Formats: sequence, structure tokens, C-alpha cells
Amino acid sequence: MVEKICNFYASNFHLGIVLLEYLNRYKNKNIITFFEDDISNEINMVSKKSKYKTDINLFKKTKDIYEKNINKRTNIIIIKGKIKYIEEINEY
Repeated sequence: MVEKICNFYASNFHLGIVLLEYLNRYKNKNIITFFEDDISNEINMVSKKSKYKTDINLFKKTKDIYEKNINKRTNIIIIKGKIKYIEEINEY
């Protein structure tokens, strides 16, 4: 079952703050990310000032959507991009 939780615009810094807290809460889940643009620099800056730490590789640009292994164990999928990119990921 796929459940869409939210759909809104946020700056990379704001998204970083929200995601760090969210990912920390669900750190035992299998997380897959799709990012049209690399936001690892922003996440790294936010992470330095936060009590939450994360794998910075989760926030790098996804070069090939098919490199991601989505399976039955995948609990959380995070997508950031323009509408066309999001539609492409949803088709995948």
C-alpha cells in the first residue's frame, strides 16, 4: 500500500530540517530517496547545527532512478523534484 503523506514546496534548508527530524524518528526503517537535485550540502550544514545525524548519501542527486532497489522491505520513499520528475518516479 502506498500512502502519500505530503506534497508541498520547501527550500532545501527547510526540507533538511524537517527530513533530519523525520528520518531520525524512523531510523530503523528502510528508506529510499529520489532527488532531482543534490541537496547534500544543505543537509550537511543543517546536520552540523542539529542533534540529528544522517547518511549524507541519502540526499545526493539520483542519477538513475532504476539504480534504486524498491522492494517489499522499503518502508519510506522520499521524492524531491519538479512535477515531471515526481511523475516519472511514481511510474517507476
